[in-house]
Amino acid sequence: MKKPRSYFLLLTGWGLILADLLLIPLLVVQNIAINRLFMEGRMDDATISAFNRIEVVFYSNLREFLAFFLLASLVLLVSAIALLRRKRWSLLSLSILLGVGIGGMILLSGSYWYYDYEVTLWPDPERNARFVRNAFLIMGSLSLLFGWLIYKLNSPRIRRLFEPALP
Repeated sequence: MKKPRSYFLLLTGWGLILADLLLIPLLVVQNIAINRLFMEGRMDDATISAFNRIEVVFYSNLREFLAFFLLASLVLLVSAIALLRRKRWSLLSLSILLGVGIGGMILLSGSYWYYDYEVTLWPDPERNARFVRNAFLIMGSLSLLFGWLIYKLNSPRIRRLFEPALP
């Protein structure tokens, strides 16, 4: 029996695949560049200035975080392909990955807000404030989008599309 069509699954799957195919090369290049700087001795954990505890944790484990982002991006790609192929585990996998993304954006936004430091190296305080406002807007919008996707992926209507067909 033919699977029922869902434009939501089609658009979500292909949207995630296209976004991830743009992200993966950037993460690969970033991993290569950072690891090369560490290998050449031009960068070490002590040379990166951090303004708060969150940045200290991030910068002291920079290579591990970058490897995690690359691994998460590859898992996202596999999960998006599995979503198009109607594999039930893809719903859980995508929900977890999107939830981790929301958590990361909340943590970063909270860091900007709580520590109230200059995020950029621009000497102009207005330009720095504009950057932070735009970052809040982008992270807030992405968090809402990710939350909506989690809600829709776990809705009964979408979950029924993944049920095995009855004879």
